[in-house]
Amino acid sequence: MPTITWISNFARKGILILGLLLTLSLSGCVKYQTTIDFHSFNSGELIQHITLDKQFYQINQQAIDIWLESIEQRAQQINGTVSKTSPQELVVTVPFRRTPELVSKFNQFFAGDQQGLASNLSIAESNFLLASRYQLTYDLDLSSLTVNSLERGKTIDLQFALQAPSIPFEQFRAAPQQWPLQLGKVNHLTSTFWIPNPLGIGGLLIGILVAIGYLLKSLVTPRRLIA
Repeated sequence: MPTITWISNFARKGILILGLLLTLSLSGCVKYQTTIDFHSFNSGELIQHITLDKQFYQINQQAIDIWLESIEQRAQQINGTVSKTSPQELVVTVPFRRTPELVSKFNQFFAGDQQGLASNLSIAESNFLLASRYQLTYDLDLSSLTVNSLERGKTIDLQFALQAPSIPFEQFRAAPQQWPLQLGKVNHLTSTFWIPNPLGIGGLLIGILVAIGYLLKSLVTPRRLIA
């Protein structure tokens, strides 16, 4: 997903990402997906899922191992965890609480480098009684990176996804929004979504129950007096 992360890691560690992309055009497939998963209005996870073609990994093993190691190190700096299901598959999970922490960790992890690449995530939050409204904007400049041609069956799959609870209850999950990230272009992604506020919903339900209680009491009490 986050093409930005992929590129920034190589640049900052002295690895030429463009060279890797050109190598990929000769053999192999890379799938890179970044997902922002909101569990609730005050918690969630940033997930990076990287899958490399086995043949591609074997041909470029040394460079790829250095790249994956740099990703692990940067994930640990923001309290993330890393799991490997195989040498060529990596899953990074970074927990966050509230949107300011998400934005800070995301931008730190996908920091721009000195090669004209830029990545920036911003989220505006508006809080209401029963839910919070979020406006997400993600800008990723990949205009300096292009792959003119790929052999048949060879692909670079870069995606960004957003997962959030459904209104009105957090237990229900809406279908994730997904965007492909395109090389050679400035990617500008926007999304507006709502997340239920359990405290507000709970407070409203308590208020309704209290009102019903007073109403029943007012209806029952006069009858007792008459009797």
